[in-house]
Amino acid sequence: MLRSLIVKVLVLISFVPFVHAQNKYTAIHFYESKAYIVSGDALLENVKKDAVKGILNFGEQANASLIKGNELWIATDKGVKIYDLKSLALLRIEFEKIAVAGLALDAEGKAWVATTFKGVSREKENGQFETRLNVMTNYCIVAAPDKNIYVGTNLGLYQMSLKQGSEPIRYAEEGHSGHGLPDNLVENLYTDAASNLWVMMPENVSFKKSENYFGEIPTFSFVGNKNNKIYKIIGLKDENYLFVTSNGLLLVPSASLTDHGHGDEVFSGQDTNALLLTNKAISKPDNLANEPIVYAEKNNNKIYFYTANGLWKIPENDIIKFLKKHKAQALHNVK
Repeated sequence: MLRSLIVKVLVLISFVPFVHAQNKYTAIHFYESKAYIVSGDALLENVKKDAVKGILNFGEQANASLIKGNELWIATDKGVKIYDLKSLALLRIEFEKIAVAGLALDAEGKAWVATTFKGVSREKENGQFETRLNVMTNYCIVAAPDKNIYVGTNLGLYQMSLKQGSEPIRYAEEGHSGHGLPDNLVENLYTDAASNLWVMMPENVSFKKSENYFGEIPTFSFVGNKNNKIYKIIGLKDENYLFVTSNGLLLVPSASLTDHGHGDEVFSGQDTNALLLTNKAISKPDNLANEPIVYAEKNNNKIYFYTANGLWKIPENDIIKFLKKHKAQALHNVK
């Protein structure tokens, strides 16, 4: 097992306010020309400029959400509530009275439902569901573009494929079948356009390249400091990554994910290029300057940032330019 190590990044909290621990589920979705936010038990809509307003209450706390066609799916402890996004009418409830922890939309446009006690099911052509993984507790699920589905449980990480005849692969602490993971409890998962995977665990964060099916997964223990919480990871161009954390927005260049020659190290405190993004770097509106960012999402080469009271967007290239400028400045300083 690769040794967990600390990413020693100097986190300048003065630039971005500290976000206290939160349990409320938050997500940003896009439908037609509008941006929507699922936050707690409500749906909010992005109105003019950076303002948001509440337009629907679910009556239950959301555990997960997705948009499928013109439908909004909300996972709750009492089933999946499905709404029409235009009329906001409740269309139906799937898995009624069953606790649902996760939702995902796969590369073929079918919905996956991860329940807490009744396994993982995939939508069929007739709208019904079939069980695809019968594991007692499922915490989270993501679908990667390469037709792989990942399910995080308290028994490890499961990988399933849409390809015919494929069998589930389990990554676990004991290195089951050679697929190692530092912890069996998977709390959250993030994937990117290249189908790479981030695996969030209580004391570890692992990074799995899409082509890595065997052996150990590179792992580190935390970003910035031990109490820093990771709320979201977004894949940027050239496999750079944007971390939304309780200590601010952290930009992790792809170079930081390569082996620096330290053997079992993936990140190095000596030569990591991770950067904390300032309010100026992300064009944060003045009226939201003192509000913590709790979520971000990428859509059409733009990055959307959300605080409890506002939503704004910037071109992805602005962040890439910030990274290149920093690299150029670093080379100049070395000379």
